[in-house]
Amino acid sequence: MTAIGSEAALRANSGCGCGGQCAGQARQISLPTASSFVRPRFFTGQLLCAEDLQANVGYVLDTARMRNRLMFGAGVVCGLAVACDPCDGPGVLVAPGYALDCSGHDLMVACAQRVDIVALAREARARVTGTDCDRTPGHAEQGSDLRSYGLYIRYEEELTDPLAPYPAGEPCGTAVCEASRVREGLRFLVRPMPDGCGHPRPRRSPLQRVLDCLGDTTGVAARVRRLRDYAEALAAAADRGIDISLTEDDRRRVSASVGALASRPDAPGRERLEHVRALAAGIVRSDHPEKEFPKELEVLRTAARRLTEEVAGHPLWEDRHRVLLAGALLTQSLATARETGTTTLSEPERRMLAQGLPLTQAVRRTLYADLDRVRVWLRAALETMASTTDCELLDRLLRIRFPEPESKADRSDTHAELGALAAAAVPLVDVWRRHVLACACRLLTPPCAPCEDEDVLLACVEVRDCVVVRVCAADRPLALPGAAWGDLLPLLPRLRAWADEVCCAPDTAPGHGIAPAFREGLFAGAPDDIGDDPVLSGLARALGSPAGGGARASVSELTDRVARLSALVDELDSRLQEERRLFEERVQALEKRPPARKTAKRAGGTGGGS
Repeated sequence: MTAIGSEAALRANSGCGCGGQCAGQARQISLPTASSFVRPRFFTGQLLCAEDLQANVGYVLDTARMRNRLMFGAGVVCGLAVACDPCDGPGVLVAPGYALDCSGHDLMVACAQRVDIVALAREARARVTGTDCDRTPGHAEQGSDLRSYGLYIRYEEELTDPLAPYPAGEPCGTAVCEASRVREGLRFLVRPMPDGCGHPRPRRSPLQRVLDCLGDTTGVAARVRRLRDYAEALAAAADRGIDISLTEDDRRRVSASVGALASRPDAPGRERLEHVRALAAGIVRSDHPEKEFPKELEVLRTAARRLTEEVAGHPLWEDRHRVLLAGALLTQSLATARETGTTTLSEPERRMLAQGLPLTQAVRRTLYADLDRVRVWLRAALETMASTTDCELLDRLLRIRFPEPESKADRSDTHAELGALAAAAVPLVDVWRRHVLACACRLLTPPCAPCEDEDVLLACVEVRDCVVVRVCAADRPLALPGAAWGDLLPLLPRLRAWADEVCCAPDTAPGHGIAPAFREGLFAGAPDDIGDDPVLSGLARALGSPAGGGARASVSELTDRVARLSALVDELDSRLQEERRLFEERVQALEKRPPARKTAKRAGGTGGGS
């Protein structure tokens, strides 16, 4: 067995320690790494002291408790059911069972225990205030004072079985009896629960853990999303070798948008704006739009004009950047649908609009600002991140060549400028993606949970007039295998399958395989919602949960639902108005109709002719 050297020796021989050289000629050695556990080693003829035997016991206890704490966590393992006292008194009955606290201590209740909740509440108050006033539940106002208490169990030790030590010939003093046993036990205690029963500790969803790793993305998420929408489109527009022509998918999209705008002219503005965007993108791809899409041009012109008038005083969003994109889209849509049949768009603008993305002077300034803000945010995040698995990410960011500031004032709109924007936007978006991916893949390495409270909750108990009225054990923590995984444990197989595909996948060059396709969902969702990030969306699909995390829908999903409900309400309201109009017309027609004459019917006939 190789002996472990001193710390100084380890540093000197490690090659990369404080006292060694981190050079190519460093000697390759293999030494055990010192841990926090040291166990005693016995040999024949060794003089054993109390410290040696205590070290042996301590080693066994420490390793066992560490396994309890890290593999199972704190909580109830089995049993320890809490029920009402059959005598309807101030106590409850705790069934036998076993639990673990966050330090790994074993909490064993061997037989059923009757626990007086009111007495424990008085004891807790006396410990806090130093008085034994009788202000326990039920004594303030009889019949109205309902209070909730948490019943906890706590590990305790007691030294027992004292023995006199064997005289060792010590010159000083007389021998004092020492405890020869440690009795492990427990005690019950209560704590007030101001919020009452039925309020378990909030649990963080897997996606929320990723967001916690990313930090505050307020303000930067919308900029990243805009760059993600524009990055590859800028590259496709700048490359004249990429053909942007009309396809069958574009024709179907144009036909669907024309039908939607014609059938629902009063649909919500955001919905009509998306149809206008799809319609303009398809028409501008045609070499002869006035011949190929004459009716479609008229529909586009009418819808764009109406939306321009509507949004002039009532913008569709509060976010100024989305208002800017909407205004640019409507302006370029009207330029595409000019009655003269000739568009005023430049070639780069036309190639961008063909992909569903407007490009004006104001939009260009916004993209330059997005590049700068996202670069600053990413650099600060990567430089202050405690640990990362993508070791070259910061270097990738620093190697990106951003356009010079003087190009912001250039109004040339040349292919070269689009290429410069794309050359910065594409790798910058890739750095963001890899940063989000690094945080997502950290779900596979959960940290060890800290021990902040050694008391284990058994149940929430409601007391009225010194009598227990209800017991709720739904909030108790449970000790489960793989404690560090927590809520991720049932999702672990799906998480591993997702991680196998993306976390260690071969690195590909950003922007590889760029196609001039129509960019879907430019205005979908909330501006600053990060839930539609490709990495987070893929993780959500793999885990079978919405991108907003847990059982909650994301902001974008809620926005889409509200839009659909608003459209449904508008349609129902229009139908109701139409039915009301028809009803009023029928009522007026009935009022104008002369009353019918009443004819007397003779029973049995007239009996003769007249």
